[in-house]
Amino acid sequence: MARRPTHIEARDLRADLVTIRSEIETEQAKVAQIESAPVSPNEVEVRVDRRLDAAERAISEFARFESLVGPVGNPMDDLGLAFAGKQNPLATAVIWLGRPSVRSRLLALANAEYESRGKPMSLDEREAALAATVARMNELSRQEEALARELERQGGHVERRAYADPRWLLAFDEDLEEAVS
Repeated sequence: MARRPTHIEARDLRADLVTIRSEIETEQAKVAQIESAPVSPNEVEVRVDRRLDAAERAISEFARFESLVGPVGNPMDDLGLAFAGKQNPLATAVIWLGRPSVRSRLLALANAEYESRGKPMSLDEREAALAATVARMNELSRQEEALARELERQGGHVERRAYADPRWLLAFDEDLEEAVS
């Protein structure tokens, strides 16, 4: 029969449980920070170029430029350009200012936004940081459940967190043993 733990041992386990739960909250905050970090400047350029490409497609969809060089101009072409501008204001900017000018302005606006949003991360950096943080949270969750079960074996009551990882809540004791030792 297992010996009954002392009051001090149970208090130490509870303190460890509180520490682990605090670390889990810290890791959850890191996940939110990583997910909300701005994309890298290279990704911004790719996104700006995609939007400009779409604006140029909108122009070409509503305007038939071949009629501009033909013997007789078509008044419907002017209407098409007007419609393209109304449906896509960026298309209007491209028509009036030219792609290079619009591109440089959009990049300047995006870069100014970085100052208030933190360090930019590339997609690879974001993926790696998320993987490491989630792995750490997984290990902490396993340790949390192992400590909770140890406290319960000692006669204590432990409330589980509302968002405790169900993989560890439902795990066999043997799967949690590494976390205790």
